[in-house]
Amino acid sequence: MSMQNPGQGQTYPPAPAPAKKNFFARHKVLTILGGIVLLVVIISVASNAGGNTDQADNGSSTSSSDSKAPEEGKTEEKPKDDTPGLNTPVEKGKFEFTVVAVENLGTEIGTAPLTTKAQGQFVKLDIKVNNISKSAETFLVNYIKLEDAEGRTFDADGSASIYLGADASTWISQINPGNTLEGPVVFDIPADAVPTKLIVNDSAFGEGKTINLQ
Repeated sequence: MSMQNPGQGQTYPPAPAPAKKNFFARHKVLTILGGIVLLVVIISVASNAGGNTDQADNGSSTSSSDSKAPEEGKTEEKPKDDTPGLNTPVEKGKFEFTVVAVENLGTEIGTAPLTTKAQGQFVKLDIKVNNISKSAETFLVNYIKLEDAEGRTFDADGSASIYLGADASTWISQINPGNTLEGPVVFDIPADAVPTKLIVNDSAFGEGKTINLQ
């Protein structure tokens, strides 16, 4: 009696084919290199973008600084003062005024026993008053006023010039046409006042004209 192989005559399904690896799995080295290249490209692009932004900012900053530089370095020019000064005739109405000199006399003037003391300090102005009208005109010392650096105005001390040995003609005087009155006018001003201007007029009313004393 013959023995039959148990497996003989039986059929088996074919063994499954091994799984096919994808491209990245089969080319690991290329994948790694590609990733590195991609990373380098991204970093390079980002760096260039940041650099362009910085350059733009720097350019804007430089341009702004350059535009401001002329303003910062610019020197403002003071407006020219055309106000007449000493020894310059100034016409106002019926009179022409000229301030010849300005002098600080201190706190006391005169010769003993005839002296007088100032409330602050005495300032003397030597002036000329010319009658430029066609008739006799009366000049009063109240027609002129002294102004200091703070804009304060002061009347003349009508009697102080007497203590200087001068007559009182500059306090009140009639001047014929074409004639000129010359003499000192004294002002009693605060001790800290700095005389800067003389305001002249041909009457006690209206706006006068200015003569610089500095």
